[in-house]
Amino acid sequence: RVDLLQLHNPLGVAAPDGGLPDDARVEEVAGVMRGLVAEGLAGHAGFTGLGEPALLHRVIGARRFETVQSYFNVLNPSSGFGGVSGGALDFGGLIDAAAGAGMGVIAIRVMAAGALGGPGGRATPFGGDIVPGSSYAGDVERSEALTSLSRELGLESVTELGFRFVLAKSGVSTSLIGFSDVDQLEKALRWAERGPLPEDAVRRVLNSAQ
Repeated sequence: RVDLLQLHNPLGVAAPDGGLPDDARVEEVAGVMRGLVAEGLAGHAGFTGLGEPALLHRVIGARRFETVQSYFNVLNPSSGFGGVSGGALDFGGLIDAAAGAGMGVIAIRVMAAGALGGPGGRATPFGGDIVPGSSYAGDVERSEALTSLSRELGLESVTELGFRFVLAKSGVSTSLIGFSDVDQLEKALRWAERGPLPEDAVRRVLNSAQ
């Protein structure tokens, strides 16, 4: 038995690319997953909120899943603040929609696949570019542009800015940050103790992402 069975395929994407192309296909898979929950093989069923935003919102409205993994970071915060996407795909407030439906929200890509990890970001992007309209190289460049803001706010780094920005979003149940060593883990614990970014700092981040 697993506690949470999570569908990771992008929704509204052509099947040859590994996605579920339409509502009917999503409903078919959701039915199978709900059956596994009913049998006691899984405690809960969830899905990953990547793909075509309109379909993602319809799936939330159908209430067939109990959790959603939501793409959310300082470079594209549109899952939490619709219309603010940094020029990339706009998820249209997916977090608020899910929270309003009583779903658990798991924030993912909160470090933009490593682009918020410090000067130069990662040598190789983790998992590639998964959101239309954005690129890893562009995310690294935009991350570096946030350095001055993080200093003005008295933060250690852009990484702390990104971490605590996600903590400030109501409706987020938990955040998958990822870390590569003990030092990164210790930093995450330290920043978590400092709590969410203040509201005025969140507004400044959103202004930078317009």
